Amino acid sequence: MILSAQLGCQQLSKRESSVQKNGLHYWSAKIEFINKLKNNRQSGLAKIYIQGEDHLRMDIMDPFGFVKIGSVVVNKNQAKVNFLKQTPYEGPVYDEMLSDMLKVNITVKDFFSLFTQNDFSKKNWKCDKSSSEAPHSCTHLDQEITISWSGSMKNVGALCTVNHSRADISLKVKDYRLIEEKRDSLFSL
Repeated sequence: MILSAQLGCQQLSKRESSVQKNGLHYWSAKIEFINKLKNNRQSGLAKIYIQGEDHLRMDIMDPFGFVKIGSVVVNKNQAKVNFLKQTPYEGPVYDEMLSDMLKVNITVKDFFSLFTQNDFSKKNWKCDKSSSEAPHSCTHLDQEITISWSGSMKNVGALCTVNHSRADISLKVKDYRLIEEKRDSLFSL
């Protein structure tokens, strides 16, 4: 009976791990963008969906959540970026795809990592973290980018800041949910 309970816990743990990795992660966040080149500040609401390591949808709304300012959709190797006052893009994912929009030289993979707080230990990043925790800050070794977190991005109130010579971005988590079922329609281009 004890062996059966242990096997059941192991299977549940594997299932939970699979859901964590492949499930649909949803964040609602307050976003603030400071363009240092134009000396202006914009704020809004962001809804972010991430599934696995290659599906992302981010919709940016005005501060009241009524007017859609833009969206980014990544579906494996294809992407669609559409923001007001910018030329829309639809085509293959490439590393600098988000740079024009965000004014920060950050790759799509690193953008995913802003929310998941993992994979920053790869080359070109130096992260400050203990072995069991998510990083507190990461600095890109070739670019002028520093990313810092005040807690896990899965906690309401957590703050992620991205500092770059051209712009600063802050995301404050208002809501986080892990949704078990897949919603492929979210990532259609």
